[in-house]
Amino acid sequence: MDFYLLDVTSIIGWSLALASTITAWPQAIKLARTRNTSGVDLRSVSLAALTMVAWSVYTLRIEDLPALASSLGPLTAWCATLFFLIWCKVKRAKLSAFILIFLSVIIVAISYSSLWWVVGTSAALGSACWALPQLRTAFVAEDLKGVSVSTYAALAVENLGWIIYAFLTSTPAYAVGSSVQAPATAIIALKAFRSRRSV
Repeated sequence: MDFYLLDVTSIIGWSLALASTITAWPQAIKLARTRNTSGVDLRSVSLAALTMVAWSVYTLRIEDLPALASSLGPLTAWCATLFFLIWCKVKRAKLSAFILIFLSVIIVAISYSSLWWVVGTSAALGSACWALPQLRTAFVAEDLKGVSVSTYAALAVENLGWIIYAFLTSTPAYAVGSSVQAPATAIIALKAFRSRRSV
């Protein structure tokens, strides 16, 4: 029975790793293709990248390879999104990139100290908070045509998977952010879809 559970857990973990890598890329691709940044919240992009740095360091430390793989894929995607925001000359995007690099160095340094558990706590809190600025923008902005519906719809589904994986691996940190992120990203996707359909 334990072998079967481990097998199912591994399958779910590696499926989530693949899904996590795929979900964030449509936003970067959309920015590269259209250069339309309407409704894309710089704070959310920066926080998403920083959260993925924290998850990458934390999952490396606890040796959870599926979760590590699922952090590295989105990390590259959110960094690419930030790069395209800089390329599209979005105000403060360069400053956000410098802050991201600075805070990433601090996260890596803390992970090698006795306070390394702070990185896991930061990752869980980051997961709970990174989409909230984008959610606010989705409610107040009329034009969300730069926001990728595919990214946020896929993130909503993926986060439901993370809640299941958290239960199977007895790692509640994985479910904390997903419990907030799943409904938030679903609403963002819906608002962006409606904005895209409006004239």
